Amino acid sequence: MAGIFKLLKIDFQVGGRWEGRNLAASLQVFQAVTGAGGSTACQSAMACMGAKAAWVGEARDQVEAVRLTMEVATGRWQVTWDRAAVEFVNEATGELRVRAVRSESGQESAGAHLLGLLGLPVEESARGAVTVEAALPLLFLTEDRASTAQVGGMIAGRDRSATWEILFGLLDGTELRLRSLAAQTAAVERSARTRLAKLQQARREHGLPSLGDLRARRREHRGASEQAHEQEQRQKHAEQEATAALAALQEDARTAQTRLDEADRCVQDWDKDLGTLYEKQGRARQRLASLREDAEKPVHCPQCSQPLPRRNTGQCPLCAQHDDTADRRTQRLRDAVDAAGRAATTAERAVAQARTAHHDALSGRQEAAAAMRKALAAVDTCRTTRLAPAVAARAAAAAQRREAELLLAAVDELFKELRELQETEEAIDQHTEAADHAKQQWHTALDQVADRRHTLAKELTYIFAPLLKKMTPQVHDAYIEPDTFTPRVNGHPARDIAHFAGLLNLIHLAWHLTLFTAARTMPHLALPAFVWLDSPLDGVGGGEQGEQHVRAALSAIAEAAEAAGDDGQIILTTPHPLPRIPAHARTTVLDVPASFIPHLTPAFAARAVPKGRRQPEDPCDATCEQNDREDRTAAEQLAAPGPPVSAGLHVIAPF
Repeated sequence: MAGIFKLLKIDFQVGGRWEGRNLAASLQVFQAVTGAGGSTACQSAMACMGAKAAWVGEARDQVEAVRLTMEVATGRWQVTWDRAAVEFVNEATGELRVRAVRSESGQESAGAHLLGLLGLPVEESARGAVTVEAALPLLFLTEDRASTAQVGGMIAGRDRSATWEILFGLLDGTELRLRSLAAQTAAVERSARTRLAKLQQARREHGLPSLGDLRARRREHRGASEQAHEQEQRQKHAEQEATAALAALQEDARTAQTRLDEADRCVQDWDKDLGTLYEKQGRARQRLASLREDAEKPVHCPQCSQPLPRRNTGQCPLCAQHDDTADRRTQRLRDAVDAAGRAATTAERAVAQARTAHHDALSGRQEAAAAMRKALAAVDTCRTTRLAPAVAARAAAAAQRREAELLLAAVDELFKELRELQETEEAIDQHTEAADHAKQQWHTALDQVADRRHTLAKELTYIFAPLLKKMTPQVHDAYIEPDTFTPRVNGHPARDIAHFAGLLNLIHLAWHLTLFTAARTMPHLALPAFVWLDSPLDGVGGGEQGEQHVRAALSAIAEAAEAAGDDGQIILTTPHPLPRIPAHARTTVLDVPASFIPHLTPAFAARAVPKGRRQPEDPCDATCEQNDREDRTAAEQLAAPGPPVSAGLHVIAPF
């Protein structure tokens, strides 16, 4: 049995004002005529619980929101639905959670959140998921479904199967884990076999080399790689030596260039010094010549250039006058001539020395230039004859090494493929064994599930068959099918039973009361002991037999509620009074003026028809009205003399 679940109140917002009905009794009976809004309340409660259904019922134009107060294991919650979202508020803690009616972007929907509040397991597997759409038909018997052939609702497919199997306690974490493990191991085995096929195809593309061929190739390519590596190292050493020699020669060339620059500066300096000395030599020679000319006695007249006559000692050569200073002047001139001669000699000697030094500087510059040319030639020779060949040889050795390594890597890859091939074959055996073991465990679990399924079907049959037979004596055989957990009556499934005399209504009612009782008495079921019966007897028909069936059905409901006590809750909407009122029951009489939604506007409420019929304002109303007409026609035909009339595939004896 699932945890605590009880509906306490349902409120409707009309014009901004909230009013509603109390649902807190263990057996809450709404004795309501058609048009009082009982179906609207049932549909609204399902919408609050996350059912993906449109807003239906007579109040859809005025009701703005619906609030359902419920009690679960975590406390009391107010669940408010406003078409787009559902708001969950914990009355004790004030905790607020808002969920969309339809899940968006993988977020939790309102239905999934409500399943968690109810303590129902929210499981999802390859066979389907537990959904509120598949779970609510087990808890709600709506008026539009009470006389249909689909017992348990129109939800079909994997979600219904998975939901019912989990809620009925047939599947739990163990079965789901074994199912997932079997699927995973099978997928791993398939992946390994695919990998093996690819490896075998690759070997075929490489010519299927044997293990010995691969070993010989590996030795050959490894030897070539090692030789190329050694050659590369030798050439690297030669390159380093050539680089060092080139660096030394380049240093010699730089030294020769320095010497050449110094020789050039020396030659330039001597050129400057020679110019200065030549100037000094010229001035000395000019002064010596001038002094010599002054020291010589005149022999010609400076005016007429005629020879002067010979004069006596002590007379002037020109004027013949007595000259007392002639000897002193002559001596001074001789001294000046001697000094100028010495200066000229010194200048000549300095020029000669400078010319010698200049010549030596020129010779040194020529030698430095020759040394520079020799050093540059040695650099070029080293670069072209030693370094460049060493670099080229090293590059060639590196290329050979890389080629040998690539070939060796290709052989290693083939070795790897062979090893991987062997490992894959071994892994396939292991995966196959694991997959077989997981499959065997899963099949064992399936057998156990099948056993539990048949056992549960028998247990449900023990409840269902007496209930249905108590409602109508015409049922002589009834049981729950273990494959679908739907009823089979008088040898026929519900979908093949004739649509007359309300038999389908009684089958639906008995089936839901069976689930209600089983949820309370069978601990392994995950269903809450709750059921909302919305006008389940509208299609039973009239007459004495119809009244007997109604009384029997209402008595069965009362007995189920009385047996459950406070451990369960039944909400019943019916126009018929209960033949016996249980201890924990509460009856609320509703007619059209006293609608389920008490604060609807009078103009809108007046649209309901108070004579037990509803106008077909929506497809649901039209369907219910058509079902009523068919049931009344079938009852009249059964009351008339003659053979019974069947409205289905099989003829069932009339009630």
